[in-house]
Amino acid sequence: MFHDGNIIDPEKSSAGKAASIMMKDLNIDIDINISVIKRIPEGVGLGSSGSSASGSVFAINELLNLGLSENRLAYYGGIGEQAASGTPHWDNTSASLLGGGALLVSVKPFIVKQFFISNAFKFSLIIPDIRIKRKTLTARSVIPTQIYLSDGVEVTRNLLGTVDSLSSGKSDNLEIFMNESIVDRSREQIYPYLHVLSDVLYRSGASGVCISGAGPSVLIISDSKPLGEIINSGIKKLKDLGLSAKGMELNIGRGCKVVRMG
Repeated sequence: MFHDGNIIDPEKSSAGKAASIMMKDLNIDIDINISVIKRIPEGVGLGSSGSSASGSVFAINELLNLGLSENRLAYYGGIGEQAASGTPHWDNTSASLLGGGALLVSVKPFIVKQFFISNAFKFSLIIPDIRIKRKTLTARSVIPTQIYLSDGVEVTRNLLGTVDSLSSGKSDNLEIFMNESIVDRSREQIYPYLHVLSDVLYRSGASGVCISGAGPSVLIISDSKPLGEIINSGIKKLKDLGLSAKGMELNIGRGCKVVRMG
């Protein structure tokens, strides 16, 4: 297996692990060479390992004409991602595979669903220059394992509101739905800049702000204000806090596609 031109152990790669698990489960006994050319920054909360795992199982499914459903491919991809993070991340693999918005509806039975994201919204990132050892495990460890019923109701209400807003293109209440979730509040222990940065981004015209994945990247959603102005305001605030950062504007992914066969 090759990753950006370097030979690596397939069992230590999400792409290799996902392929191995899927082929073993389906009793496929052939040799396959996998080469990953990754253009997604690693270790900053963008689901890069999930994209590799999804691409791997998708490619094998297409190459061998297996006819597997999107649900099964997303499942195998998530299981394979354990090689990178120690636990399945089906949200990452589902989004990478399907494109658009993705929801993990059920684990048993395993069901993922795609939902439409309105073109009214534009997306961007601010990526602080921070490196945390065993970041994903650390970021998960600070999230409470038990919450009050009232908090659970709030999370569910905000999730439904966020999906409805993104699908309809109406940003009126998006800040309310996305502002300071239980996860974001918990992760302020390792990302103390998050609350201050969010305030600046909202004042600069952002419609929604949240931490991306396990961080440290921050996702910004806007429906009218130019993204460049919002990004610059956030980078300036982080600089005032002694942190360097970079920003980038994003496009909604279309999911896994065959680019070339042979």
